[in-house]
Amino acid sequence: LRAPFGGVKDSGVGREGGDFSREFFTEPKAVVMQINGDEGA
Repeated sequence: LRAPFGGVKDSGVGREGGDFSREFFTEPKAVVMQINGDEGA
């Protein structure tokens, strides 16, 4: 996640960038899919 708010020069990280912001602004989600190799053949 890149949020060009603040930061130093053209670093592109910003005050809300980096690993901390990704963990702060997101939450885990589980996705369960059934994959069947016989369909579409």
